Amino acid sequence: MHTTVTARPRGLRGYYLGLASATSGGEALGVTLPLVAVLSLHGSVMDVAVLKTATEAPPLVTALWSGAVSDRWPRQHVLVGAQLFAAALSLVLAFTQASGLLTMPVLLAVTLLLGAVSDVSTTASIAYLPDLSVPAERVAATSRAQVVTSVSKAVGTYLSALLLAGGTTVWGPVLRGLGAVGAAAGYGRTSPLRSRFVSVPAVPGRRWEAMFEGVRYVLRTPVTREIVAANILVSAGTAALDVVAVVYWVSALHWSGGAVATLTGCGLLGGVLGAAVAGRLVRARGRWWGLGPSAVVAIVVIPLCQIPTVFAGPGEGWQMVLGALLAVRYAAAAVLATSARSMRQGLCPDHLRGREYAAGSWLARLPVIAVIVTVAELSQRWGPRPAMALALTVALGAGWTLLRSPTPHVIHQPAPGPHPRADATSPPAHPAPQSQTRSEQGVRDGTRQPAPFRRRRARPRPARGPADHGGPGRGGDRRNTAPTDR
Repeated sequence: MHTTVTARPRGLRGYYLGLASATSGGEALGVTLPLVAVLSLHGSVMDVAVLKTATEAPPLVTALWSGAVSDRWPRQHVLVGAQLFAAALSLVLAFTQASGLLTMPVLLAVTLLLGAVSDVSTTASIAYLPDLSVPAERVAATSRAQVVTSVSKAVGTYLSALLLAGGTTVWGPVLRGLGAVGAAAGYGRTSPLRSRFVSVPAVPGRRWEAMFEGVRYVLRTPVTREIVAANILVSAGTAALDVVAVVYWVSALHWSGGAVATLTGCGLLGGVLGAAVAGRLVRARGRWWGLGPSAVVAIVVIPLCQIPTVFAGPGEGWQMVLGALLAVRYAAAAVLATSARSMRQGLCPDHLRGREYAAGSWLARLPVIAVIVTVAELSQRWGPRPAMALALTVALGAGWTLLRSPTPHVIHQPAPGPHPRADATSPPAHPAPQSQTRSEQGVRDGTRQPAPFRRRRARPRPARGPADHGGPGRGGDRRNTAPTDR
């Protein structure tokens, strides 16, 4: 069984529409959930930390499975089904909140289910984008996807802030449900391209070895391994610091929910600008600048922008300072996402795209949860500022990890290398015939259309006698023997 890709992209508009709808709805719900726990259910720092953990925990169970599913089944069907299920869960959450039946256990249960569905959808979405674009245009398509994601996050945040100004948090689940319906409609309009020239092996059977093949690939590929480790550190540090900072802003500094949402929206505007210029920033310039150096610079800038958060005080001046630094932080995150994803897509074989991303997500969840819970517990014992300083130290370790790796030397998008382990779980490679190599080169680069297949003219073969191979009956040429001997 083989799946194929083509030279001419179609369906990217539907993909971007679905990505925008799902991202805006998910961002609106993400901004609303901590405020629901604090304002509606009067939760503590530990309650918010547990809620954040419920958002991060589902990939521990579903990540590897979602990677295998996105590599075996049609990714378009997986995306549409996941978004429809997320719409149903969001409507259930909105109904329980509007009717006054919402409790912390119910909120945690729905958050767990939404996190699992979001993990499946995100894995399939990232693995689906290369199916809609040729290799020569994948970096540009990834950059445009980052722009769409950043704009959608800003729209969802500002829309939720506008609705939170009315004093109610029920609109967050409603926006999530409407965004999921729009995402299902957008992904349903896409169409993966197919061609007879490029063949990608599918996953052979349902086996546990195939699910863990992505983990083995990540742990044994040099550049990919360091990128995943750095993402774990920066994600854990920033997530833990954000949890403590939100509670500190609302409880100690007495900032309103609308102010917190507006502050996050200011950062997302910076993310939009960063994603818009990320394609140019990561472009190779000489021997010292490209994908790897841009990733190193971006991952160092992200925690540096969070240093003033530890020393923030009351007043609108601090809100303006933190808003400006959040803009720089989100811009650096957009550049990091574009460069890191381009390097990982270039290194990863086509038949491992879903499982490679799922393995990175699965490896990151447990450390992120551990850091969030630890920092939240230390915040209750030591206070918010020492806990935020500890989270900031963890995030600063990401830059050191990339600096000690081969990543700074990666200038251009790398090409897939040999698989780290070629065993029974790895599909065999299917190289193209020699007669199709020249026509495939233009198809893969996107510079020409597939030429019709031309059969090679057979070359005349010299006649061989019985003495060449030991005579008839021993593998020799039988054309010179008598009819009775045949």
